[in-house]
Amino acid sequence: MGILLFLFSLSSVQGLLFLQDQTDISESYTAEQTTVITLLNDQPRSQNVIIQIAPDSQYLLAYLDIEDTTLTLIPGEKKNVLLNTYFPEEGLSPETHYIDIIARSDDDRSVARTQVVFTVPGTATPHLNILSESFNLNSQEKTIGLDLENDGNVILRPQINIIISQGTETIKTINYKTPLQILPGEVYPLNLRIDTTSLQEGNYEVSVDIHARDGIELSTEKKPFDVLEEGAIPQKNEQNNTPFIIAGIFVILVTALLSVNAQLKRKDDPLTKKIRFLEKKEKLLEKELQKLIKDTHQVVDTSNKWIRSNLGEEYELR
Repeated sequence: MGILLFLFSLSSVQGLLFLQDQTDISESYTAEQTTVITLLNDQPRSQNVIIQIAPDSQYLLAYLDIEDTTLTLIPGEKKNVLLNTYFPEEGLSPETHYIDIIARSDDDRSVARTQVVFTVPGTATPHLNILSESFNLNSQEKTIGLDLENDGNVILRPQINIIISQGTETIKTINYKTPLQILPGEVYPLNLRIDTTSLQEGNYEVSVDIHARDGIELSTEKKPFDVLEEGAIPQKNEQNNTPFIIAGIFVILVTALLSVNAQLKRKDDPLTKKIRFLEKKEKLLEKELQKLIKDTHQVVDTSNKWIRSNLGEEYELR
């Protein structure tokens, strides 16, 4: 069945013109048919043209084909683009489907677009679910990962916004501009990068808002993150075990000296004088160790004062 339309519409950019802006085949979309769309070269030069199906319509490729995907048009020439379709009676989502056709010159100087549309009857039940989420906010490159599941029966093309706030005030909204298309039953892994270059040093929260058709609105919980002064390195709240390590070494050393001392005394060894000398050194070592522990605590206290003033209590040394 042939459909030839001459609806002179402005569906071109710089030199190519589809004479049909849109063709509706809803009445007989399940029948095998050929839709004829006319392409005009309105430039004073010949053009080699490539005909393609747009990415958003490629989920329909199993049910259609274009007979000639390359054409050569001399100035003022018209040629027909033949679209063969054979859609099943069942299996397509109950909504209007758009076959977006693009004609592009091989030098990319001319582009034209047209649509063939059809509507599948039925009740639409859109639904979107966040299966999982992950927030990487501690590194300089802050990212968010979401797995979005379309568990409804129609195609969803959600809009994604990253919301950065302080308290109740929204500081920045980042629009995710990459177009999304999630087919029914599909899980879409979404990876987002948070641009913090325009934010001043401080504490913030981030969340993701998702809007889709028929009032679908989803939001993640707010997650805190910090923006530090350029060049600053965040301090981890790690336990400082230095004093305990020193004390452990001291205990081992004292135990070893006492053991040697006891053994030599039992044998009435002539090295008794040497033992007494070692005992004196032991006492001196104990005093030096106590002073070292005291100095270590003073260093920790001084460091914590600076950390509290510049980074916050959560980064204190423990």
